[in-house]
Amino acid sequence: MPSLEIYNSRFTSNFGEWAVGFCGGVYDKENPGSIDQPDNAVHQVTDLDLSNRCIHNIFNKFQAFSPAQLPCLSYLNLRGNPLDETSAGDLLHLLRNFPSLQSLEVDIPGPLGESVVQILESLPNVSVLNGVNASKVLETEKDVVDSALQPHLPEWSADEPLTDRVISAMWLYLMTYRLADEEKIDETSVWYVMDELGSALRHSDEPNFRVAPFLFMPEGTLASAVSFTILWPIQNVQKGYECTRDYIFGIGEDKQRSARLTTWFHTPENYFI
Repeated sequence: MPSLEIYNSRFTSNFGEWAVGFCGGVYDKENPGSIDQPDNAVHQVTDLDLSNRCIHNIFNKFQAFSPAQLPCLSYLNLRGNPLDETSAGDLLHLLRNFPSLQSLEVDIPGPLGESVVQILESLPNVSVLNGVNASKVLETEKDVVDSALQPHLPEWSADEPLTDRVISAMWLYLMTYRLADEEKIDETSVWYVMDELGSALRHSDEPNFRVAPFLFMPEGTLASAVSFTILWPIQNVQKGYECTRDYIFGIGEDKQRSARLTTWFHTPENYFI
């Protein structure tokens, strides 16, 4: 079947205008098209969902996916395709030439690269990426970059034991909560480290999430207590936003906030000012 363009929902290497039109809603079982179909049948397609079609190379011999064939395309979904035979540079160049393309969905990291900001900068006409407004993504990234100062990264020599490396690095991730019990009026500090998700939260002076320890006492006693860390949003967030937290929430300059941040960051002089 040399003319087969779609097999088991996947594009074959022979995909052409019909396969693109099928995904764009031009053709279906009620309107399968014909051999004398007009050459411009897909010209009016505005939304095109090519997700999970196992496309390895978007540039095939039929050139069905092109600005000339899809001049009205405004929404494109390329998620779930390996595109391992298409270079990121060629794909970006192709997408830039679609005159009406405004909304794009693509795997990140993926065929277009690993940086949301670089993708948006390379495609200035795209206003929505993966369902998130581009201006909001760039604004959020700028806020994170501005507030996420250069971190203190642990340094060690090649012959330093692994245990020593862990001990020297753990201070960047350790957190504490304090408890009082029936025998001691003063509070005792308890050290803990959050899991992979919690430890990956970066700092922001204007965070969109809060983090706090929570003690569950099913029997009403400290002996039965189980501790958790609770994470919840304090701003409206959408899919694709980065979750950030304030490492020293509630501490202002009256308690030397800038100086305390040097625990984690190389703090520039103007930050203290």
